[in-house]
Amino acid sequence: MAPTVAVFPNEGSHYIGMGREFYSRSLLVRKYYDDLEKELKIKLAKVCFLGPKEEQDKILYSHLSVFISDLSFYEVLIQNKRKPEILTGVGIGELVALVAAESIPFLPTIHWLFQRVGIFETWREKYSGTSLYISGIKLPQLESIIEKNKDSIYITQYLSSENFMVWGSTEAITMLQNAIQTIKLIKFAYSLNRGPIFTSHAKEMIQDLNQSFSSVFGDEKIKMPKLRIFSTYLQKFIETVEDIKLILFQQYTAPVDWIKTCQTLTTMGYRTWIEIGPGKVYSTLLKKIDINTRIVNVEDVKSLSTTLKILNS
Repeated sequence: MAPTVAVFPNEGSHYIGMGREFYSRSLLVRKYYDDLEKELKIKLAKVCFLGPKEEQDKILYSHLSVFISDLSFYEVLIQNKRKPEILTGVGIGELVALVAAESIPFLPTIHWLFQRVGIFETWREKYSGTSLYISGIKLPQLESIIEKNKDSIYITQYLSSENFMVWGSTEAITMLQNAIQTIKLIKFAYSLNRGPIFTSHAKEMIQDLNQSFSSVFGDEKIKMPKLRIFSTYLQKFIETVEDIKLILFQQYTAPVDWIKTCQTLTTMGYRTWIEIGPGKVYSTLLKKIDINTRIVNVEDVKSLSTTLKILNS
């Protein structure tokens, strides 16, 4: 069997109904939801399965729903005796990797995520900008358009050679939108309002995140992961506990370079990838970066069955 990389997606990949089939058929998945709801006293399953979309898009539910989906679907996969060799992810997905690899424990992590939402909300309220997803544009072309507003627009995610996320002031993003509308085949869509995430502005949260983590985890020790984790934030394999701390508190302070993550791991020979969680966002982007990869996913019973057949063939 070929060595595999498990990819845990970030929030934004969520959708109404995600995880419902696993929840109804797997006691293991149901326990994850039940434990989270009991600890945090929220009705996460209802929001995941029924919505409304406006509620699911709130930071609290989007972060927790993707976290619990990624992690519980992973447990279903390894319950079927198929454990990936490498774990990676973006945003929430990097935290899932740490829990899955037994670096940080599940229950304190969900309490920290719950507290972290308040920190994100307070920080976000300081900014009035807009996030925009752009596809069909090359990086030099994008950079030339935003050059006039380089202090107002940030590229926050490098997703493929023609897919990017940007954040900027509402005025600057409107200017950018008007400019790219004139270019054929380029598409764009507004993204969830999360403030200048994945920019240096997020450094303002580091101290609060650290303090919150300490209060929730107490004497719990951060451990070295039992599986290899390639950090998209650090752009390397985790080697020390200090690497883990950097991911926990600083992962949002720099742009996501999904292109580099994919190129590094595929160059090392990892060409079988499993996206575990809602949707196929990152694996679809991976195919644009390297067409020679074999990509499967786990988000429901059918995709799990297909994945197991392919991986075991």
